[in-house]
Amino acid sequence: MRRADHEFADAPWITPAQLAGQRIWMPGNTPGTEWSAYYDDFAAAFGPTIDAIGPNFGIEALLDTIADSPTLATFLSERTPLVWPADHDLRLVPVRDPTPVYPTPCSGARTIPIRAWQHSETTWWPRAHG
Repeated sequence: MRRADHEFADAPWITPAQLAGQRIWMPGNTPGTEWSAYYDDFAAAFGPTIDAIGPNFGIEALLDTIADSPTLATFLSERTPLVWPADHDLRLVPVRDPTPVYPTPCSGARTIPIRAWQHSETTWWPRAHG
């Protein structure tokens, strides 16, 4: 998600490689957690800066901050049920080729550690660390 005057605001979609050098703000992305490791791997693979600094005051505060910055962005799912004020003028821009995928097990029971999954030409998730 990014504001209307962000360099990617009018793009129909972007690639992960285009995020190199971009600051992606994700307050509450707790170090040492599985999802934090996922985004660390994403940053290492494609070059954005994942910024977890700052308190997590909820989605409204996150959207307010993104709306006030011409360079700051964050990651949200297109299925995240959000409504933001019209004057925020925010945009959801899909990331694809490859599409980042957080490999949440479908069954609810984990038989394969997330970090052991692999990626294909059309999707990306972290490779296993050995």
